[in-house]
Amino acid sequence: MKKKFILIIFILSIFIGGCDYLEISAPAHNSRVEANFSNLPQLPDSLSYALYLRTDGSTNFVKLLNSASGSYNLVQEIPGSQINSSKEFILSIVKTATPDSILMLNNKGIILLEGKLNSNDAQLTQNSVKEAEGKYLLATPTDGNSSVDEKSGVWFMDSLAIGGKKGLLIPDLASAWTYEAWVEVSGQILSLGKFASASSKVNAAPYSNNIAPGYNFPGGDLLVNAPAGLTFPVNLENAKVAISLEPLVDFDQGSPYLIFLEATIPSGVAAGQSMNLERLNNLPICNLKIVIE
Repeated sequence: MKKKFILIIFILSIFIGGCDYLEISAPAHNSRVEANFSNLPQLPDSLSYALYLRTDGSTNFVKLLNSASGSYNLVQEIPGSQINSSKEFILSIVKTATPDSILMLNNKGIILLEGKLNSNDAQLTQNSVKEAEGKYLLATPTDGNSSVDEKSGVWFMDSLAIGGKKGLLIPDLASAWTYEAWVEVSGQILSLGKFASASSKVNAAPYSNNIAPGYNFPGGDLLVNAPAGLTFPVNLENAKVAISLEPLVDFDQGSPYLIFLEATIPSGVAAGQSMNLERLNNLPICNLKIVIE
């Protein structure tokens, strides 16, 4: 009887002593991500924004933001084990049908916003063009003269002196993004073409003439191929010009994705006169926090 009692005491001591081990190995509690997005540009139905969490060795899908634009609030449960090794959050543009399996372009996606965690908080920002500046002028080099219809073309330059001088102060972009130049005439928004840097031509100049080359800077003339409802040449006084940030993905809305520089051409301005673009306070942003449950 005494031996049995000692055996029972021994078993109980093992069980009690092992409680700490059992407690440590219990599954981690879930946590909650709360995120407030502002100024999200509209996407077509085939594309969506998706939030991802980067940990030490992987990128984990968190949530698809269906039909998100403007302001958007998100609350999503995530495993606590991911939070323990988390480094930063990113917001990417993805195909709506496969958000959890497609992180395009070398597992980085078309990243719009990103931000590192500081304790349990993060601010996701778009830093590429936050310090952008620019100038533009009116000229029509592609008609081969410098005295006729000179107010029917927009070039993002600071001077027409020999060789010209670039007018945009913009950074080189990640491979998933490009710039695009725009002009709005009588309510119609026209693309002057996409371009990679402040010192490169646009990829297409649909309204420029081909009598003479254009400048080696972004811009274009409005001389030929006028869309329905417009007549070229046109005096661009009081028209709007803009530079936008564009994702390199297979869609075209026929309108800018994210305009960050713009101006209204003053009435009475002289051709060749350099004018300032205004930097807009409209970049997307997200304030995010992790709530430990």
